[in-house]
Amino acid sequence: MKKYQDRDKKALEEKNHDTNRDNKTIKKSKEVILLQNYRWVMLKNRDEINYSYNRHYHKMLGMNVDTYTIEKLFLQLDPNFEGLRDLKEEYIQFNHTEYDNEFDVLLDLNALIDKYDKSD
Repeated sequence: MKKYQDRDKKALEEKNHDTNRDNKTIKKSKEVILLQNYRWVMLKNRDEINYSYNRHYHKMLGMNVDTYTIEKLFLQLDPNFEGLRDLKEEYIQFNHTEYDNEFDVLLDLNALIDKYDKSD
């Protein structure tokens, strides 16, 4: 019995070794690179992003990029991304707006909720 277990274990180790070796050679797609490394395009507030025209060669993407290029490439991944980010930015603007009274706050909040409700 022990002999068969050792043989099965060795065969499994060899298979795992081959599978792991093969997975290490798989090159990440441009989309995967953008989603893994640049989700700040969606998550950060626009006023917190340090925009720069300084271009550098991005080895994994295989092209020269700057902040604007990264943002454009990321937003092109899904047609809904730009609209989602704009809606997020409207909420941030709402939070930074100073209101004179509670009624104005409720009006703007309800308008924002209606806009979100009607959005895709």
